[in-house]
Amino acid sequence: MRHTPGFTALLVAFTVAAVATAEWDVYPLERAIPESDLVVVGMLQEVSEESGNGVDLGRGSIRVVDVLWGEAQPGDELRLVWSNPTGLACPRVEQRPYVDKEIIWLLTAASDSTVEANHPDRHVSLEVRDEIENLLVTLPVLVSRDPSGRAFGEHSVRLGYRNAGTEPRSFPGLEYDDGTLTCETTGVVLQVREGAPGSGGRPVKLVGAIEVDGNMPPLVVPPGEEAGVTVDLDALFDMSELAGLPFTVYLSVPGLSAHEWSSTGR
Repeated sequence: MRHTPGFTALLVAFTVAAVATAEWDVYPLERAIPESDLVVVGMLQEVSEESGNGVDLGRGSIRVVDVLWGEAQPGDELRLVWSNPTGLACPRVEQRPYVDKEIIWLLTAASDSTVEANHPDRHVSLEVRDEIENLLVTLPVLVSRDPSGRAFGEHSVRLGYRNAGTEPRSFPGLEYDDGTLTCETTGVVLQVREGAPGSGGRPVKLVGAIEVDGNMPPLVVPPGEEAGVTVDLDALFDMSELAGLPFTVYLSVPGLSAHEWSSTGR
């Protein structure tokens, strides 16, 4: 079963590179929901942990009770994985506190069919289920790194729309080809800036093109599905300016909901 989120001025902030901090930052549902590939009610079981080569590795199995969004079915077993540098005290990804508890999991998916929940706020009480289901509908944007990494390489980013409603939904059309992002509507803003969201970092030079084609058809997304394009940030922006530094991608589409999206592997 697949369920997915739609847009009033869409602002997407896509942050790349993990930031080492002494404690976990605030991670509200309004950010976590658009960043989640799977949203399920489930129970964690069969947890194991081992250390080697300076890394503590963890594994477990989430037994799915219900699916709010994503490609899963009740009764499925999802392979949960996590890791921490050996000796790191905080912040650590910890999953044992959730063993044998039926909760809502906000999961990201990897190309090897494993899932992750690398932030405490990705484990949510059943009491907020109604709020989560509402956010899935009202925040339908899809922004994520290409999970396979095969489209263009390290800086492949997926842009598009989710429809978690019960009827087909029409969104502004998007197309990407060889360094050019074409949009159906005017006013679309796509930027890459150095640093975290809101830090006021300098913008990275646009070397590709963002164009408007009013004759482009809209993207009509059936209920429970998603649609979009994968873009190559290296072809659109001079990513070499960043020299490995953290950066944020901002996308604003008129008429769509605003939110912030991070790629730090939460």
